[in-house]
Amino acid sequence: MASMTEKTPNERERGLARRWVMPMKLWRDVAPLYQYETDTARRRDAIITRIDDSGFNYLVVVVAAVGFFTDSYDIFAINIVLPILKLVYYNNQISRGLSTALSCSLLIGTAIGQVLFGVLADNYGRRKMYGMELVMLIVGTLGLTMASSGIDSSMDISAWLIFWRITMGIAIGGDYPLSAVIGAEFAPRKHRARMLAWIFLMQPIGQLLGNLVALAALHANRHHVMGAVIDPSTNTNTCQGECLKSLDMTWRWIVGIGIVPAVVALYFRLTIPESPRYTLEVAKDYRKAYKEAFQYYGQAEPDREQAIYDNVEFMESLDQQPVLMESVAGPSQGRPLSSEQASLNNSLSNAVSPAIVIEEQDPIRSISSQRREEPAPERTNQVSTSANLTNNTTVVPSNSIHSAHNHRDSGYTARRSFETHDSRHSSLFSEPHQEPYWAEVNRYFIKEKNWKTLFGTSMTWLILDCAFYGLGVNNATIVQKLWSYDDTPDVYTTLRDIALRSLVIVVAGALIGSMIIIKMIKHVSRKQLQFWGFIILTVLLFIVGWTYLYLIDSQYKGVVILLYVLCQLFFNLGPNTTTYIISAEVFPTRLRATGHGISAAAGKLGSVIANVFTNEVRFANGPHVDADHSNSLAYVLFIFSVLMLLGAVVTWYYVPEVQDSNGNSKGLEELSGETLTESADTARNG
Repeated sequence: MASMTEKTPNERERGLARRWVMPMKLWRDVAPLYQYETDTARRRDAIITRIDDSGFNYLVVVVAAVGFFTDSYDIFAINIVLPILKLVYYNNQISRGLSTALSCSLLIGTAIGQVLFGVLADNYGRRKMYGMELVMLIVGTLGLTMASSGIDSSMDISAWLIFWRITMGIAIGGDYPLSAVIGAEFAPRKHRARMLAWIFLMQPIGQLLGNLVALAALHANRHHVMGAVIDPSTNTNTCQGECLKSLDMTWRWIVGIGIVPAVVALYFRLTIPESPRYTLEVAKDYRKAYKEAFQYYGQAEPDREQAIYDNVEFMESLDQQPVLMESVAGPSQGRPLSSEQASLNNSLSNAVSPAIVIEEQDPIRSISSQRREEPAPERTNQVSTSANLTNNTTVVPSNSIHSAHNHRDSGYTARRSFETHDSRHSSLFSEPHQEPYWAEVNRYFIKEKNWKTLFGTSMTWLILDCAFYGLGVNNATIVQKLWSYDDTPDVYTTLRDIALRSLVIVVAGALIGSMIIIKMIKHVSRKQLQFWGFIILTVLLFIVGWTYLYLIDSQYKGVVILLYVLCQLFFNLGPNTTTYIISAEVFPTRLRATGHGISAAAGKLGSVIANVFTNEVRFANGPHVDADHSNSLAYVLFIFSVLMLLGAVVTWYYVPEVQDSNGNSKGLEELSGETLTESADTARNG
């Protein structure tokens, strides 16, 4: 009976062949992954090349744009909400300090959120933070819409308004670096600038919808508001009872509608995976990065790819011991171990943990004849066994299999390397030790002197936002100064005209500028767009200031309005868009959200400074900017003009060029100094 169950040598040989040789048909496709595992630059190429070979990514644009649209809506809704709050709660006699606090509270929160979520996104992932800040925005918006003074002013309405606006601001701030970084990291280099420009287009569209919603809410509540007059100069106030109630409902509707796009954005953001670049460079999970990248961008040969992954799962299920096989001529042929090889196998398995590094003959080199190899990380506990193993021996690992890469069939050679038994729990294919986050911040920005780039992106954004938000957040005041009234209009007419005239400025200026730059940005240097944008704004703001002094009270004040609209156009045709885009391109993946967040926060710091300055400044002890028949706005415009010139200087000396001599976008890794192989980089440049 024993002789019937005992396997013959031939049967044992066939069994071993089925277990070990047959999977080698697929293992040859898995082999290239190990080269990528130990070669950081080439491993990155596999994923980045796949991203760069994709087309315009509409889903990423929609996901990022919906959130950015919500941010813009909430920021600029203050232009119509603040005048209503003054009427409802302060009898149109709000103190200047409180008015400034209400205007700046959201901007201060935004600056905090930009830095906070930028740091968090670099440490915990883009996708996790992307949903968190939207939930926070929804909560903050709900809180603001329900803010109340209580019965007989039992609560301080001003404190609640400021608190909830800061909360909203923190959430809005988080969306700046996250939207930009996700847009940049998912985008193929040839479409990156246009994708980011499309996302930024949501800023004027958010302004546009904010004014449209304000008009609709005012119209819906017009019955009790029309004809009411509040004029503190004559102590006239005919807006009482139902009039105040209608206005109170109006501003709550305007703010509350902002929840709708936030909820839509939250849904979309649940559909997008983690950035492949983040998973690869920061999380150091090559298999996940590879799998998600190819699933998201599509796979040319899905059946073959699935077969590779099936083989990976099979190999992972095997024992933890090395298996040595004699390589033969054919990829699917082989024979069992000889007694000498089996003995060597047993002795090695007791002392070392196996690992394999497979060198492909041609998968990347086929793209280009030139390739730059990155030195393999030094491994102090590694011992070579080349003296003991013949050149015909292939070492097949049964663990440490992370992922598979889809390549065309090509030959490869094997190099054997083993780790000592003491280090077997640390895979040979794991990444070199990664610096702690703050150590990397210190190394990159301080020791390697990349603070100059951060200074360039931050200072230009600060300078830009001094003028853009100094005028934009105070748009209600600017509109009333440009379109002056001979008589005091009623409440409804005043609020309606603010919304309508802001609409004209946005549609004729900012929106058109953003649409033009989408067409231009692929063909024109972004640095040059920013530089010349600052130069043009220098001239325009000076001319607007000069014409305001001499024409605003004349029949030619339409010239002042036209020039002001042109300023809004060139803001978005130039630095307002490019500061957002460039800051998402020039920093390494590990610090990209941090760099963008700090740059954007510098901009919001500039907007706070400009708002305080605009609201509080008095020239030669004259009236404030918002006073009747005051010329202070002209001098504010002159100061902003000088700032724009300074922005051009900083752009010229400190902002890096993000395109090559042919106008093609450089790769994110090239811009940030991260390692790339020349072959893949050459291929992507075409």
